[in-house]
Amino acid sequence: MTLGTITTYAQEMLKTFEETPFNDVDAAILSQLSYAQLDGGIVPTLETTRQLSRLNHDGNSSSRSNSWWGQLHSKLRHRINRREFAEDKGPEPLDDSLRFVSLYEAFWRSEDFESIFPSEANRSQMIELVSAVIASPRFRDIQVGEFTYEYNDERYNDKQFAAMTFLLPDETEFISLRGTEATFVGWREDFELAFNKEIPSQHSALAYINEVHAHAGNREMMVAGHSKGGNTAVFAASKVSPEIQRYIRGVYSFDGPGFITDLMESDGYKTIEPRIHKIIPQDSFIGLMFEGREPYGVARSTASGLLQHFLFSWQVDTEQADFLRLDGVTENALNIANSYVEWTNSLGMTERRQVIDSIFNVLESTGYTTFTEVADNISTAAPVMWNAVSNSNPQNRDIVISAFTNLFSRIFGFNRYIVQVDSFLQRLPFRFGQNDAPQEIERDDGMDRGN
Repeated sequence: MTLGTITTYAQEMLKTFEETPFNDVDAAILSQLSYAQLDGGIVPTLETTRQLSRLNHDGNSSSRSNSWWGQLHSKLRHRINRREFAEDKGPEPLDDSLRFVSLYEAFWRSEDFESIFPSEANRSQMIELVSAVIASPRFRDIQVGEFTYEYNDERYNDKQFAAMTFLLPDETEFISLRGTEATFVGWREDFELAFNKEIPSQHSALAYINEVHAHAGNREMMVAGHSKGGNTAVFAASKVSPEIQRYIRGVYSFDGPGFITDLMESDGYKTIEPRIHKIIPQDSFIGLMFEGREPYGVARSTASGLLQHFLFSWQVDTEQADFLRLDGVTENALNIANSYVEWTNSLGMTERRQVIDSIFNVLESTGYTTFTEVADNISTAAPVMWNAVSNSNPQNRDIVISAFTNLFSRIFGFNRYIVQVDSFLQRLPFRFGQNDAPQEIERDDGMDRGN
């Protein structure tokens, strides 16, 4: 047995998809690539292909004849006129040359790695993975396109969504849905799964699949994502029409949260469930959030706690072309997941919204926008959060404190940075009548920090 990571697999797996069929590790790699920001003008965007699709039925392009759009329109009409489609079949599929570019063009040619991989936390890992992919006989002929990115920080309409489509050598279209970024907006949308039956990113994923299918024609598809991307993949694949479902040959969720709704009782979910591949690491609770949990397998991660959530830590048996499988998750992961379920179940839907709003108000009071920034600056962030909690709604204070100490500290590891948490909380003025500031907080630089 030779163990590695998704990156070493990309470096060492030299067999084509004809020689070794597409597998879970391949799906994980393409899901990880969805964290790249491909809106730099090289990769065709969904907005571009959407407008090209509309132009299918517009025969008058004289006003654009000398423009970039006019040239694209002429190319489009030339290619489509060679095809025969009945008028009642809707928009004609778009030519692949209008939808996709090579992986090299998309990820490497410009060498603008800071823009393409905006997260400093894993930029070097992403660059190493991409360099392996574009050099690999297995991956290098894959193309990518139809990138889209949607971001809204308006409260109650929070949305962080991104997607791209990969065209495999056998012309299967692999839809890759981005997971949660480190921003509060992304995580707040995740926690809204606790009190909203559906979230904006799920609707965006559904719309994206419908559009890609219209552009692709009757091609087989796979839908996948990591973290929230896995949740939206399962949701969207369950919600598309039966006509589209029959073209979906696989759905992949890598440590994606579950559901609080009756989605899993729906006919759409039951149709797609046999095609769902859900994998979670042994000690991460993310994939176990909520009572509605899809059947899953367990992969071994070399990281600890929440850091296991990230795909770069999952072990791959490169000889078997599969993750190193375990029999089940740890007791710790189940305890945290069940604690979260019990905590949410103890609150009504209105209370859940109020408490989660209060929690993120406290976090956002620091002026930071990500958990990484809070953790890296905990000595200055903690007093600010302390003041925010002390000024919060009295009805929510105890629940917010409980959430931070019993839930968030376990999920995000804040207790790793705060010395004597219990003593710190006993100094809160609204509970014990003391007005002095919290004791000094130190960071143990020897501990792991998430991103």
